[in-house]
Amino acid sequence: MGFQHTLYLKRFANEVRSKDESHDLPDYLDGKKYIWQCGARDFVSTVRYFGTKVGDYIYEFTPHQVAHILAALMTEVMEHYEVYDKAYEDYRDNVKYNEEAKADKLCADSYAILRTMDKEMDETSHHYYDEFQDSYRMFRIVKGLSAIALTMKEDDVLVWEAG
Repeated sequence: MGFQHTLYLKRFANEVRSKDESHDLPDYLDGKKYIWQCGARDFVSTVRYFGTKVGDYIYEFTPHQVAHILAALMTEVMEHYEVYDKAYEDYRDNVKYNEEAKADKLCADSYAILRTMDKEMDETSHHYYDEFQDSYRMFRIVKGLSAIALTMKEDDVLVWEAG
């Protein structure tokens, strides 16, 4: 059995959590009333740190706690984005719009840009990224968590099932 994360607001629990024995999540509500992501088993240590444990692999978050975990994740995402953005600017300025350069110089410049980006990425934080194993999982959780945070009311509670 795989590991999965399911995030939803407590006020939507009756809609999200089916009452039948299959325990299946309603697909038509994915991305609307809940966010589901498989994998990222190691990320549960971060969920545990920021949330409040209320059951086996079930954590609750106040809007304040959601803001904290989202800020931690976004700080790392922004560090990575800055490296990628700098590399893209370098590529754009020295390769993409350099119409006078010959192909071999453009290839060499592209390679140098990628090598520089790789070196800079090695120097950035990968704490959360490594917990997800794959970037697409991190992106899905960050996007989903952001969307949920935008709809949260002061008295809402986010339920995060990680197991």
